[in-house]
Amino acid sequence: MKKVIRKTPIFLVFLCLVFILAACSASPAEPIFTIETLECNDDGAFLFPGLAWGISPEEAGEALGVDLGEPTLSASAQSHTVYTTPDGYAAINGHKLPLQVEFLDDVLYSVFATWSAGPEAAGSPTEADFDALYQKAVELYGAPTRSTEAEPVQLNDMDLGILRTEYVWVVETGEQIHQLHVSMLASDTSVHSIDITINTRSAETAE
Repeated sequence: MKKVIRKTPIFLVFLCLVFILAACSASPAEPIFTIETLECNDDGAFLFPGLAWGISPEEAGEALGVDLGEPTLSASAQSHTVYTTPDGYAAINGHKLPLQVEFLDDVLYSVFATWSAGPEAAGSPTEADFDALYQKAVELYGAPTRSTEAEPVQLNDMDLGILRTEYVWVVETGEQIHQLHVSMLASDTSVHSIDITINTRSAETAE
């Protein structure tokens, strides 16, 4: 008897590939980078859940379970790069956001999330959101090491009409300095963005 070989329609193969790729790039059920999920090791240094300082972009993508793709920002002959995940890997006050991971010479040294003003339907940050974020940070990590409140932002000595408020928690561990930044950019009429950043640098280069 002649054996019949059934060929899978090409569109079914295409659909399978789409579902596989979508699964690989899907956001986690819950954001994994929030002010509440930050970890501190034994010496108090801030850590991102599941990542380690000093890893490569490839290792970061594997740890996050996402293909980071091409950098969304690069400078200084590619030695400084930033990669961005899909929405949902980070959140500020429950507002889901992309996670951004920052590398210098392919070494992870900064992780951050920024909630920027957008269309009304998307929801824009407010001073109340920033106050709540700051109060939660104080509750979890104590009083900040230093602060800057309503400092004018300038570009080439030109006042942009934007004020920066930032609170920074600093932990020194030997030759490294680890920092948590909670910051807001605002004008007289609106909040432009609020941001959570953690980073680590050598004591010689940390700002």
